[in-house]
Amino acid sequence: MSSRAAVLTLTLQWLIVVVTLGQAVAALRVARCRGGLSRVHRMAWILVTVAFFGRAGLGIVMNVGAVWAFTAGQESEVFAMFERVRAIGNLTNALIAVSMGWGLVALPFLRGQPIPRVWQGCILAVLILLGIGVGVGWDEKGISPRDLTSLAVLSAAELIGFLVAMLVGLYLHTLDRYLWTGLCVYAAHVALNVVWYSGMTGFFVPNAWYPSPRVMLSYALVTYTVVIGLTLRRLALAQQGIRSGGLLEARGERRHPALR
Repeated sequence: MSSRAAVLTLTLQWLIVVVTLGQAVAALRVARCRGGLSRVHRMAWILVTVAFFGRAGLGIVMNVGAVWAFTAGQESEVFAMFERVRAIGNLTNALIAVSMGWGLVALPFLRGQPIPRVWQGCILAVLILLGIGVGVGWDEKGISPRDLTSLAVLSAAELIGFLVAMLVGLYLHTLDRYLWTGLCVYAAHVALNVVWYSGMTGFFVPNAWYPSPRVMLSYALVTYTVVIGLTLRRLALAQQGIRSGGLLEARGERRHPALR
């Protein structure tokens, strides 16, 4: 990879971290709003908050390591250590994303749980997943075809989780309209990731074509920007005490009837 391409890649990675952290902060503010949210919708935003904070934290660590490794050079020990950190970060990030989707599926079973316990459970889950990622990814010396295949499989599991969560949210009203729409956009991004990770295994085949990682980063940046836009709109409504029900929920009381 040329220096120019590396700088562009690092820039895109930092932009994604900034937007991811912004999404986490915005989701946190939605989850903490006193009015405008039902109990189960608050739980959904808590799950999203903790997951995005976990992913943003991983992104910061990985990007700092990437800058350090880039300046040290490919033959340095720092670069070799970064390859291990990258394998750990990619795996943990994927595990958190999968857990977020399936956690949203489980929302109907969490309705009776106290809100503080939901916060504690989500944070504990992220810490456990971090431990699993370190334990499994530490032995990897760099990204390999097996790693990319594993990421493709995990992305498929993540996609299925989000699709099931969207169905549950649609019929059991566990997701408000804005979060449901954000998940819909995010699911399209995950579907592309499945194809992209599978195609990137061509990197390890001589003279084979493989998709550019920068394209993957670019559409991820667009996705996260759209998602944070929806979250900020939901925050503005929640701060006004306006409720936003599920997509198929009966429109009544003082609810926000449409995306506007």
